[in-house]
Amino acid sequence: MSTDFRVLSEVSVEKLRIIAKQSGYSALDNLQRLVADHELELVKSPYEFLPQVKLLIPESSSWEKNFDKENSIRVFQSLPNLRPIYAADERLWVTLAYSDYFDYSIKRWGVESTKSKDLSALLLNHWFCPTSRSRWRDHAISRLWWIGFISHSIPGMKSEEVLDVLYLNSDLINSLLGHPRTTSSMKVTAVVLKVLHEKYLKTRAFEFNRIHFRQMMHLLDLRAGKLYLDAMSESDLTTLILECFNHEIGR
Repeated sequence: MSTDFRVLSEVSVEKLRIIAKQSGYSALDNLQRLVADHELELVKSPYEFLPQVKLLIPESSSWEKNFDKENSIRVFQSLPNLRPIYAADERLWVTLAYSDYFDYSIKRWGVESTKSKDLSALLLNHWFCPTSRSRWRDHAISRLWWIGFISHSIPGMKSEEVLDVLYLNSDLINSLLGHPRTTSSMKVTAVVLKVLHEKYLKTRAFEFNRIHFRQMMHLLDLRAGKLYLDAMSESDLTTLILECFNHEIGR
């Protein structure tokens, strides 16, 4: 990997987090000015970043016009060779949200319309990601990379097909990835996505229903508490997931 891309040090990330907590507007600036104004430190990193890969600027934060699907591909392409173990590095994502993808982040999360009293919370939610949940769910840039990574990790499915499923509805991604007991296994995730693609998109036998899908994932979680899903054959796993789907959605 290239070591040309510099990121904020851990100390600087924490310093910036404190600034964001105390005064949102003091932490609302691009990286270059923040480094100068608050004496932040940039250090060498093992990451290769392609700054020529630009994100589409959302027309609004609405599901239809935020370009999340397209930008998931672009963020994934901008970090070639990045592996999940390195994607847990908060320094990387905070740096990108404040540097190359600052304008995108501002527009995507509606900073212009945010009241000053809510700005600190918005920055802490979408510019910082201290937990695994915040990395795949909330962070302005990290969540896009994770979806891009998943879309390129499902055997037997094209990345476009995976993205079509994940971005079928704004609630589907959160309901799917919000069950780590089940979806921490890429094998299980792959079969779930294949079943959803078949039912929702290929045959269009069913329309997405938020409540039914949540119930299906809850039922699958319960089954995962008794069965070691990752040890099952793909055919048996498919049968199990179809049973959960039909029990909650196909009835």
